[in-house]
Amino acid sequence: MKFGAAIDCDPIGVLAAVHIGRPDFAAYVAQNKAMIAFGMTLQEFVDEAGEAIAFLETTSFVSAYRAAFKDLTGQALEAKARNDALLARAARRGLAGEPEPPAAAPLGDKADAVGQAEASLPPSDTEETS
Repeated sequence: MKFGAAIDCDPIGVLAAVHIGRPDFAAYVAQNKAMIAFGMTLQEFVDEAGEAIAFLETTSFVSAYRAAFKDLTGQALEAKARNDALLARAARRGLAGEPEPPAAAPLGDKADAVGQAEASLPPSDTEETS
């Protein structure tokens, strides 16, 4: 678990990714710590159901997991669509990338541009006012 904290990932997610042969899964759950959350809820399940778990059929687990993952799939796709829409709005407004640098003044106008900028500054406390 110290490995996961050191690189800010979900260490159980890394193990699960290896187990299911999907290394991309580790990246998907690195920030949201989904497998750590799964482990926490699994502990709650064991605490509440205890030895009665042994009496459940495999099909009960498969059905429950499919229902849960179908719900999570819907939530994930909705969240991605909201994020994509937000990024598209930001791109249309020019907020997605680095701000464009101001256009450089022609060399002949440089002194004039500096003078105009200085003139627009408020007087400082140390300057004498006329």
